[in-house]
Amino acid sequence: MKKKLLIFVAILLLQITVVDADIIWSDTKREDLKLLEEEVRYKFYKEIIDGEYVLKGKENAKYEYEDVNDVIYSEYGDLKDECGNDLHIDAKKVTVYPYRKIERTRYMEIYNIKEDLIINDIKVFNDDDEIEFQVKECLDCSENKILESGKITIDLGEEFVTKKLKVILDTDTISGNLLFYKLKLVNNNGKTATDINVNTNTSVYYVENFWIDPKYLSPVNYSLSEVALDDETEILEKKDMCQEREIFTYRFNKVKIYYDNDYHTFVNDPDYIKSLEESKVFYKYEEVTEENSPIPINNWNEKIDIINEDTELEPVLDDAKNDDIDSDNVDNDNLKVTGGIVKPLKINSQKVVVNIIVYAVLFILLLILIIIKINRKMSK
Repeated sequence: MKKKLLIFVAILLLQITVVDADIIWSDTKREDLKLLEEEVRYKFYKEIIDGEYVLKGKENAKYEYEDVNDVIYSEYGDLKDECGNDLHIDAKKVTVYPYRKIERTRYMEIYNIKEDLIINDIKVFNDDDEIEFQVKECLDCSENKILESGKITIDLGEEFVTKKLKVILDTDTISGNLLFYKLKLVNNNGKTATDINVNTNTSVYYVENFWIDPKYLSPVNYSLSEVALDDETEILEKKDMCQEREIFTYRFNKVKIYYDNDYHTFVNDPDYIKSLEESKVFYKYEEVTEENSPIPINNWNEKIDIINEDTELEPVLDDAKNDDIDSDNVDNDNLKVTGGIVKPLKINSQKVVVNIIVYAVLFILLLILIIIKINRKMSK
């Protein structure tokens, strides 16, 4: 009886239908498969800003966006009397203190305008210090006489503040008439500091506290603070002027850098963001295939009636093919019978797992039946 029970359970195992299920994801709907769920996936990207600062208000087709709050400024330009009102101009009013500088003196030139000029003596002082000089050039002149239209140039050796110089000229004419000559003071670069016309009947002429002709002054300079008055500076009246600088705004394009070309529910890199405009629905399907017991149940049903305690299970072989099979080399654990022909089984990993579970359950059931049978015998 015990052996018959074992044979019966073995027949049940052979009758089990193995279900092999594959999971498939697809971005298209399919009617031939079982739909498990739907999932929306997205492309992921990060944004790169590419741009530069462009003059405010200037047309620029290169860039799509403009950040009017992101601005930079140029340096302030030269002072102007009036402020401009262009869109790209940032202007401010400033109070300035104009001044001009008096050129210094290195050389002293004496031009004789009329009659021969007799020079008795020449002395030059810087404040109270007498300067030792030398004659650099003498045109139509001798040691103590300059002919009409002649010139003598004196080199003071270095530059001095013109307003601090004092010149003493002791001169005469042969006829005793009025003296007509010109005294010119020049700096290192040949620029005139002052030009004095002397028209006098005095033989000794003192040149000090020069009146400086504005045409010989340096160009007007502007200071944002008061300028100290000295012997080299002429102070002009303060006034309001304008100072301008240019405004530049940031122009840019947004460039998308994609994580990849696929669609995802999420990505691990936090720098990438989900593109809500680029999504696709994916469908999860279960593809189910069924395979029956390796040996047809009908063949076994025919043998159930003749099973007895001495019966042993053997694989059913097709007589026509029996001669081609070496029974000594047959691996009974890896055979299946199809149409009476023994063939090697095709191993499927998912099927093996399912079979193990099923066999384990049936083994437990068989064990329970045996325990029940033993308990009954012991209770008798």
